[in-house]
Amino acid sequence: MIFHYFLFSGEKQFVNSALLTEYRLQKMDQTSFDDLLKIQRMMASKIMDESSMDTKIKLLSLIREMVTGKNKQISVEHIIIEAQSEGIQEYETMAVLDELKRDRMIIDKGEGFISLT
Repeated sequence: MIFHYFLFSGEKQFVNSALLTEYRLQKMDQTSFDDLLKIQRMMASKIMDESSMDTKIKLLSLIREMVTGKNKQISVEHIIIEAQSEGIQEYETMAVLDELKRDRMIIDKGEGFISLT
């Protein structure tokens, strides 16, 4: 168990963190609790957005590395394989590719191929 160390009027007390949390929740009114949950949801949403943006940047960088001066288009299958080696799942890769197409950062160049704009 985790214990917190507190000094109260010169005395040392150990308080179980679970009991302390329960005490604080009992003292918290419903409005404060709702506000806390709202903040937690907003933070979780921000983290998801940042994670999605990181994946998008990583995939776009990977595509730019794969596109050479001679080869302006690249196979989607090749992108999926390279992305998997970087830890990006196929469904994530396809979703990010769709986002990049909507953002007009890449374009379709025939079935199974894309090109940077």
